[in-house]
Amino acid sequence: MDKKRGLFTFIIVSVMVSSFLLPTVSYANAEIKVVDSTGNIKTITKPVNRIVVLNPDAAQAVKVLGREDRIVGIDASIEMQPTLFPNISKLPSIGLAAPVMINIEAIKRLNPDLVVAYSPGIYNPGYDSLEAKLEPEIQVIRLDLYSLPDLKDEMLTLGKILDAEEEAEEYVKWCEEWMEKIEHNLSYISYDKQPRVYMEMGTLPPSFIRGMSTFQIPGRFVFNGDNEMVSYFDKIKVKNIADDLSSLKFYNIGGEPIEIMKGYSTVDSKWIVMKDPDIIIGGALGFNMRVGGYETDDAEENDVKKFYLPESIKTMGNSMLDPKKISMKSYYDEIIGLNGFNHITAVKNGQVHVIHHTIACGPASPVAVAYYAKWAYPHEMKDIDPEVMHQEYIDRFMKIDFDVKEQGVFVYPN
Repeated sequence: MDKKRGLFTFIIVSVMVSSFLLPTVSYANAEIKVVDSTGNIKTITKPVNRIVVLNPDAAQAVKVLGREDRIVGIDASIEMQPTLFPNISKLPSIGLAAPVMINIEAIKRLNPDLVVAYSPGIYNPGYDSLEAKLEPEIQVIRLDLYSLPDLKDEMLTLGKILDAEEEAEEYVKWCEEWMEKIEHNLSYISYDKQPRVYMEMGTLPPSFIRGMSTFQIPGRFVFNGDNEMVSYFDKIKVKNIADDLSSLKFYNIGGEPIEIMKGYSTVDSKWIVMKDPDIIIGGALGFNMRVGGYETDDAEENDVKKFYLPESIKTMGNSMLDPKKISMKSYYDEIIGLNGFNHITAVKNGQVHVIHHTIACGPASPVAVAYYAKWAYPHEMKDIDPEVMHQEYIDRFMKIDFDVKEQGVFVYPN
């Protein structure tokens, strides 16, 4: 007994001495350095307990990491998705996160520790609209969280910021396991057997308002080889017919080039007919947004209020789509009805598909890759069901009561 008591006393004394000798670790106001989606090194002060998310991809990412309760403010596009975001869609909105519609004062009133935003770009506030007006009082992190090649690293970065490393690693593992299954099924496909794919996102309306400038760009927007949305094509053994096209330059009304829109080119219908793709994929995203996803079960739904708040319809509606033709089916009909398309192999073989932005990009984008692979190789992919994969994502990460086989419109035709 004395020996045991002596050993116990020795351990206690050793621990007490160690506590004086070892440095004290404090997690209050700790600083970490991370690399954002623009490649910049950002210093983030933790803890981060109050977050404003400026797009649905960021909202999904925070939810995937189990930190939804830290979101205190949202942009209007999240407000319009109550099925996907039953709780945070009710939070205060800071307006649409576009350069001329974001409400900086509304963000400040919410007193967040962090604002999560896309990199500056076509639809996104620039550095002068966010960092210059919010920092250093309110931290801004640029994490795109929408394209699969960078998504895993960005999720790990966000996990580090939100003290959710384990949750981020769980999500990354989920992505990798599904992608490995898909790639394994297609591993023996030779280059000469690969189908040729054309992927687009429709046409820009006659005038598209970006910031305070108006641009006129003819033609159909196609994803070229520099676009991250199609960077996974080589892994699922399909060829992008627009791979070698140059990225687009914007021109103002006077003909002056403004900037390069990396990853996008424009083509006319004659070019597409000449290339004769085996598969056509229409992306219902960006300025080509269509009613679909989680918020409707009808592929012919044309209610513009499904993706614009009433006060924003007047501002954006005139520059966007015809409000009578904004359904997933309308976009499909538009594609197959283009001049000469009845002669294209994809149209003749029923290989025209429209995919909604809720799975085409963002944390659910591995589901889109599964659809692309399934359309290209139905036999080789017979043991992989994109709907099963999507349901797993919903049940495991979104945690909402939703049955993808009965609800929603994510691809058309299905």
